Amino acid sequence: MKEGSPTSMKYLFNKGFIGKLAIKNRAVMPAMGTNMSDGGRVNAAIVNHYEQRAKGGAGLIIVEVTCVDTPLGLNTPDMLRMDTDDCIQGHRQVTEAVHTYGTKVMLQLSHTWRGAKPDVIGAQPVGPSAVAMPFSFMMGLSGVTPKALTVDEIEAIEDKYAEAARRAKKVGYDGVEIHACGYYLCQQFLSSQANIRSDEYGGSKEKRIRFVTNIISKTKKLCGADFPVIVKVSVLEIGKDAGIKLGEGLYYSYKMQEAGADAIEVLAGAWNETAGIRDTPETGQKKGIALPLCTLLRMARATKSGKVGFVLGKKAIRVPLIGGGRSFEPAIVEKALAKTCDFVFMG
Repeated sequence: MKEGSPTSMKYLFNKGFIGKLAIKNRAVMPAMGTNMSDGGRVNAAIVNHYEQRAKGGAGLIIVEVTCVDTPLGLNTPDMLRMDTDDCIQGHRQVTEAVHTYGTKVMLQLSHTWRGAKPDVIGAQPVGPSAVAMPFSFMMGLSGVTPKALTVDEIEAIEDKYAEAARRAKKVGYDGVEIHACGYYLCQQFLSSQANIRSDEYGGSKEKRIRFVTNIISKTKKLCGADFPVIVKVSVLEIGKDAGIKLGEGLYYSYKMQEAGADAIEVLAGAWNETAGIRDTPETGQKKGIALPLCTLLRMARATKSGKVGFVLGKKAIRVPLIGGGRSFEPAIVEKALAKTCDFVFMG
């Protein structure tokens, strides 16, 4: 029998856990925006989209990027929403359809902030600091300077994340994912380039992580300790406008875990067109691009002082890791699950 063939997949089809949530296999469909909603409301096309993916056998589906604060948090007019109670009913159709196939489903919560387009939100974008978006090949953004938010405004947004998680739990989602990568808000707080504040939310990695850990803590308080929370995070950024070094990414992951995160989906970010991997094909990312970062997280150790790095001490990251990046070949998946991560995202 050829190693890595579907009939020899001894890791992929094993049951796994995120917190106390049992998941039938280790295949995760990551959040991928469809832009198919009706002004943020779930419709039949979205329900069918996720039902068919559940029918295909995914163990966990993470429903696409969903706004917690309209209009400032929108990236497109048809970005999914979970910021008011009248959004709830459509999402219930998604969870019921996915659960029919024994698949678990979570909702990704996000806020676009300085990545928002003025013509979409009808206002000046906002962010942790008045620092313009340097580059985004996906959204065509650059040069729009956001308004820096006050501490009171930041705390109100934290509460909106937690309230959106409460609504997600109410309609049957098995957990939520906090979006902390790409050009979105949580990543902006983590970046030393996007976040140049000098108050309790910026100035050091210990303060830049506060926004994300507050969201996790508030979500757990509102939804219960057993309600799973995943954080999708850029552990490393590359390019001339990069603002997250590897050591910072390790530290951020550790502090997210301490705040109550039940799993970490591991990614990297690039901030200009020349920052790609040299052997990346024109059609997308290098295969398994995020898996080496999972390995580094597994190697990280925490000292008594709370510093995290490649030093002797207690293992830093204990929660499950979700890794991948064009990981659709059986051999890549099996090797990753055997040595590197606990789940593999495919999408």
